[in-house]
Amino acid sequence: MKERKKISELSWGLISGTALGIGASIGVAWRSWELFFAISLAITLLMVWWARR
Repeated sequence: MKERKKISELSWGLISGTALGIGASIGVAWRSWELFFAISLAITLLMVWWARR
């Protein structure tokens, strides 16, 4: 059970880090905060959906 919790926390860190990284890269490239938030949220939701499948 403890092992599973660590894996769960690690994957949440990975999901949020990846989403923020990609969102920030695209947001900076387009100089748009709205795009940054939208892409970060979309990628996070997509990764969560995919992880639960």
